[in-house]
Amino acid sequence: MTDSPSEDGHFLDWTKATKKEAVYESWEGCPLQTVDGAHFLGHGFLELEPDVFSGGQDFDISMDFRTDQLNALLLFTYNTQTEDYVLVELEAGLLSFIIAADGQVTELRMWVGLGYCDGDWKQLSLAKRGSVISAAVNDWAEEVWGAGGAARLSVDSPLYLGGVPAELLHPALDAQSHKHGLGGCIRRFTLHGDERSRPVSESVNLSVASRRSVHVYLDGCPTSESRFNCRGNDSVLVYSGRQTQATDYGLQPFTGITIVLNACTALHQQEEDAHSDSLYEQQCICCSHFSNNNGESGINKYILAAKANHTSRMSL
Repeated sequence: MTDSPSEDGHFLDWTKATKKEAVYESWEGCPLQTVDGAHFLGHGFLELEPDVFSGGQDFDISMDFRTDQLNALLLFTYNTQTEDYVLVELEAGLLSFIIAADGQVTELRMWVGLGYCDGDWKQLSLAKRGSVISAAVNDWAEEVWGAGGAARLSVDSPLYLGGVPAELLHPALDAQSHKHGLGGCIRRFTLHGDERSRPVSESVNLSVASRRSVHVYLDGCPTSESRFNCRGNDSVLVYSGRQTQATDYGLQPFTGITIVLNACTALHQQEEDAHSDSLYEQQCICCSHFSNNNGESGINKYILAAKANHTSRMSL
């Protein structure tokens, strides 16, 4: 007889879950090796507490980011009562930095080349000094003077990194905004504003400051490098050949969405006899994602063939 508690553990049956919201799929797995940073899987966002950043007449925002995507929303925050907001996006080689404050809208659109989407780390710096806003990505830098005087930005919403919630409606997020979010990583996120309680540059711990995240892995960023540069948010070719099964261990971690690819060809064969049935054959090349306990993932490729004539139902 002992008073010590005994351990009685059981594996959780995930199939019995009654509700699923913003969780990882069972096939996604976890990276084996990571570096510091938040990993944005795409089609998600990181929501930080409203008191992290409230604006000001002068402020600085900086971060390191890496992506192989051509387009992405990096940062957005706004005032729930007025028209003030800040929006930062990447689009087709351009960095867009927009500030609306005191009824004035100042927009900086600078060409930063296509080097930002090569999968390597880049440093982004944003600043506001009175009526002047500036931005820099590595060696690319530019500034713009606002039309009016020195406006004071005031925001009270959560600060969104790497995307925004799909249900968020705001005039600044029009049809051209990349609300689908960032596919990549962010680290060393630093803020300095004259309305903060401590008027010094402060590195934000994203895990501590976040109050909600969707498709964001906060425990680190994969160390693997991308094989694709500056691609759009679409599918990429993972296999081409005649084998009925193929495996690719080099899948990129920035997509975050499983896409089942079907390449189908339909063949129609008509016999010379006019009274014979028409034979239809359809072959679909399908790909499915898999992962295992060793952290490996890949694509399985298989072929489905279906045949039918005009008097019967199609069957596999």
